[in-house]
Amino acid sequence: MNSAPSRAGHMPARALMRRVQAMAQPLFNGQDDPHAEWLTLLWGSRFDRQHALALWLRQAGRQAPEAGGILAELMQGADAFDALAAPTQQRLRLLILRHWARDRFSD
Repeated sequence: MNSAPSRAGHMPARALMRRVQAMAQPLFNGQDDPHAEWLTLLWGSRFDRQHALALWLRQAGRQAPEAGGILAELMQGADAFDALAAPTQQRLRLLILRHWARDRFSD
């Protein structure tokens, strides 16, 4: 899949999701339901920066050196999500829901 910027200068939705997921994964360590955390971050029309900061603060307390670089990337991902068109944001949410359902009900 092509991850080059789209005509609007933004990363395609799946490429953005992969990028944000890779850098946000440490934030979800120790969380009971990472999918619920993703949905909390992405449910509204804007990325929930307050919740992201709360996750980051918990992680920073456990792994301060590693957490330092995550915050700037997390905020870049938040800005990129906010710049997506509403239908693209919704596709990301549905992708998370499908992934959650697959993991939860595949047993």
